[in-house]
Amino acid sequence: MQKPDILYIVKNDDDNEELRYSLRSLRNLPHGKVFISGYTPKWVDTDNVISIDSYQGNGVYGFLNARSNLQHAMMTEKLSEDFVLMNDDFFIMKPIKSVPNLYGGMFIDMIDALAALNSKTTYLLGARASAALLNETGLTISDIKNYSIHTPMLMNKMLLYEVLMTSYSSNHAKMHLHIRTLYGNTHDIGGAEIKDIKVTGVTKEAFEGKMFLSTTDNSFKNGAVGTYVRNQLYGKGEYEL
Repeated sequence: MQKPDILYIVKNDDDNEELRYSLRSLRNLPHGKVFISGYTPKWVDTDNVISIDSYQGNGVYGFLNARSNLQHAMMTEKLSEDFVLMNDDFFIMKPIKSVPNLYGGMFIDMIDALAALNSKTTYLLGARASAALLNETGLTISDIKNYSIHTPMLMNKMLLYEVLMTSYSSNHAKMHLHIRTLYGNTHDIGGAEIKDIKVTGVTKEAFEGKMFLSTTDNSFKNGAVGTYVRNQLYGKGEYEL
């Protein structure tokens, strides 16, 4: 059985230490080739990583860049049909044989939690738009699982391309759509429910022993979780110069 390739969606920035350690964490997962769509930092070993150039001109609307990066990757023949989608701030902290399907409870609960903060962010508005898109497929809001969590996700290239094309043709095309949640619910992938593993604070939190971790720029640079990740994933990896 072919090992799935790894796909990263990366913004324009050479100063990306989270990506460096995320690439190192791939030692914990059997995988095929590694692809970066968007921008490949200069310190990445391009003999071992395949770059996919993609338009990055959407300014502050980084979510539109990310969707464009995904679309370009889905049209790349070299990428395996089944692949693992990673973000540059995802870390695989324990050896695993494959990436499990995971979701973070129900989508409505996440929307309500954001709304309770009086949030007017593009993230919340995009969540509501994503729910509306899924409603059009016959799902009620109480049916929608939240796959917008910070863990690697196994996807199929053709199925994700269909989701992306639907997002572009909808009335919500310019919103911050939650592509992972659209994908997981459109294709009913199921999975196990977990709490999101994003560590946002810089103080000591319960992160040791986790299979996956994710950080913010601040918690990675200044927090105990960043120190933990760097200590666990020491030593230059095969994907960096």
